[in-house]
Amino acid sequence: MKALSLFILFLTVFLLSYYLYPFFRKWLKDYQSSQQVRKTSEHLEQMFIKFPSHIVSHIIFFSPFILGIAGFLLSNNFFIALISAAFGLILPTLIIKRFQRRRSEKFESQLADGLASLSSSLRGGLSFLQAVEVLVQELPPPISQEFKLVLAENKLGVPLEKSLEKLAHKMNSEALTLTVRAVLIVRQSGGDLPAVFFQIVNTIKERNKLEQRIKTLTSQGRMQGMLMGFLPVIFAVIVFSANPSLIQIMLEEPIGQIMLIYALISEIIGIILIKRVCQIEI
Repeated sequence: MKALSLFILFLTVFLLSYYLYPFFRKWLKDYQSSQQVRKTSEHLEQMFIKFPSHIVSHIIFFSPFILGIAGFLLSNNFFIALISAAFGLILPTLIIKRFQRRRSEKFESQLADGLASLSSSLRGGLSFLQAVEVLVQELPPPISQEFKLVLAENKLGVPLEKSLEKLAHKMNSEALTLTVRAVLIVRQSGGDLPAVFFQIVNTIKERNKLEQRIKTLTSQGRMQGMLMGFLPVIFAVIVFSANPSLIQIMLEEPIGQIMLIYALISEIIGIILIKRVCQIEI
């Protein structure tokens, strides 16, 4: 009976896709110019990830359907399928934010080496733009990509000050913002820029040491938060594998569904609170 229902479901989806494909193709082409697709494409371009707009629109559009169908096939429950489809709506955004955060963290870790390279090049008699060219050649992405973009904008006539301020705003890094302000002040009023870079490098290293110590001290709390988040899910999987009827009742009955939603919301709130407690601003 289950196999017959799945066959009817896939047959229905296939027939609807076949007859509605021309209208769907036209609508999907119009969707490529939507604000969500343009914004997602801009974020990817800022990370130097090149995807055609039609691929981005397809990923955003089909994610809810794919996850919804997967949730239904795994659980045979429309409620779980609906939750999976809703998660598919926000999944592309979560992935992009994750990539942006990892890229910013990697840029932050490379900034001390980048400033050391700039300082040594300036002490060797090179100009600031020539020192940036040396940085681009010697260091790996993402810091080389970002400063290469600064050089490209400068060749197109964009003032260096504006390019640096744009870079600081884009990377959202306090150390980079401090560096850009120091460069702008020294270029306007004069001063020993290599010495300023040397002092900023020492500040960044001391800040990194403090952040590492804070991570070590809060590791137990973060581990407890992860345990609270995954333990109920693991327990539900074990119970379902041992006695599926216990979980099936909660999935089918309205009261059980309400309890599951309440438990899920409580889990999310608990994880957020633990994460907030473990986050210490420097």
